[in-house]
Amino acid sequence: MNPYNWRQDYGNSNWDIRHRFVSHYLYELPFFRGSKGILHTALADWRLSGLTTLQSGLPFNVTISTDTANTNSRGLYRPNLVGTPSANCGPGPFIRCTRSRAPALMHPV
Repeated sequence: MNPYNWRQDYGNSNWDIRHRFVSHYLYELPFFRGSKGILHTALADWRLSGLTTLQSGLPFNVTISTDTANTNSRGLYRPNLVGTPSANCGPGPFIRCTRSRAPALMHPV
C-alpha cells in the first residue's frame, strides 16, 4: 500500500467470494423400521445429514511487513513488479511466473 496514494490500493476485498454453492441434505436410513422392542429402540430411525460448501478461492495479497521503503508508516508493503508477468509458468511452483523485488530504500537525510 502506498501511504501517500490510497487510490493505488483499490482492489477486491479479502473476503470476496465470487462463486459459492451451499447444500444441506438429510437422509433417513430405512433399516429396522419394521422391527419391535429393543432392536427398534436401538437401531431404528437413524438419519444421515451433511453440509457441503463449494466455493471459489479467496483473493490474496503479496506483502512485506518491514518498512523497507523507509517511509516511517505502519502497515504492509507490496513488492515492486519487475518484468512482465507470464501465464506460462511451466512445471513446479508458481513463483517463476513473476519477478519482484522489495520497494527501493530511500537515501537517509
